[in-house]
Amino acid sequence: MAGKRRRRSVALTHGERDAGLRVAFLEHYGDDPDFGRELTTLYAEHAEPARPLPFDPAEWWIGAASDRADVRELWGVTPAVAAYVGAVRDLAGRYGLPRLKVPKDWLWGTLTVGEWLVHSWCSWRATMAGRERTVGPEWFALGYGLAEAQAYPPFDAFVVAGSSPWRDLRPSESGRLEAIITVAEARAWARANAAIVEEAVAAGPFDPRQELYGDARARLGWRHRAALEATAKAAEDAGYVFESNPETSRDVEWLYRHVAKRETLRGIAAREFPSANAASAKELVRRAVRRISCRVLHPGGLTGR
Repeated sequence: MAGKRRRRSVALTHGERDAGLRVAFLEHYGDDPDFGRELTTLYAEHAEPARPLPFDPAEWWIGAASDRADVRELWGVTPAVAAYVGAVRDLAGRYGLPRLKVPKDWLWGTLTVGEWLVHSWCSWRATMAGRERTVGPEWFALGYGLAEAQAYPPFDAFVVAGSSPWRDLRPSESGRLEAIITVAEARAWARANAAIVEEAVAAGPFDPRQELYGDARARLGWRHRAALEATAKAAEDAGYVFESNPETSRDVEWLYRHVAKRETLRGIAAREFPSANAASAKELVRRAVRRISCRVLHPGGLTGR
C-alpha cells in the first residue's frame, strides 16, 4: 500500500504541500466568472482612478482607517484612494478571502491576505497595461507567491513531475504571459526564494523529490522494489510527505464553494450525493473540507454550516 500511496506524488516539504494547496484553492477564484467580473469591475471603477498603485499599499490602509483629514493627507489617501481601499475590502470580504491563513513573517500587517491578493492583482494589471498586455482574473492566484515574498508554481507541478508548472494556466485576455519553465527549475527557484529547508535524503536508485515512485519503478523494474521502498521511506523519515489523497482536487473545490460561494456543507452534500443519506453525505463533505481548510484557512475560518 505504501508504494501505491507514493506513486501519486513526488516528495514534498510540508511548506510546499501546504502552499500548493493554497494556490490550488485560489485558482478557483480565477476560474469563477462571477468573481472575475467583479474583480475587473473593481479595477475599472476604483483602481484606475487611484493610479498609480503602489506595490506596498500599507500606507493607504493606515490612512484610510483614520477619520482625520490631516492623517489621510499625510498618508496620501485621496477620495479616490479611500474608495479603492473600501472596494478592495468589500470584495475580499464577500468572497471569504479574509479567512485565508496568514503566512509566517507576513509582510503586510495592515492588510489581510485576501485584501493583499486583490490589490496585488490590480497592481499587476496596471503595470502590464503600461506594457500593452492584459492580466485577466485567471492570474489571480499568482499573487499568493508575492504575498509571502516567495514563488510557488501551481500544485499539480509539485505533485506530478515532468510537466511544466505554468503550461496549464489559462491564457490572459490579450495573449499569454510566457513563463514556461521546467519542474526542476521551478522547485529550485522556489526553494532559493522561499528559504525552504531541504533535508538530506539518503542516496538511492531515484530521487523522490524529482521523480515519481511509479516512474522510477517502471524505469528500474520490479527487482529494485525493495531499494525504491527504502529510498521513499528515507525521504519520509527526513521530513518529506507524499500527497496521497486522489480526491484532493475535489475537496479543494468543495472548500471554495463553501467559503467563497457561501454554499452550506449540507447543500454541497445534497448536490454531490442526491441519493445518499443526508447526514452521512454531509459528514463526508465536512471531513473532506476540514482536511483542506486546516492548511488553507486560519483557525476558525471554517463554519460548521
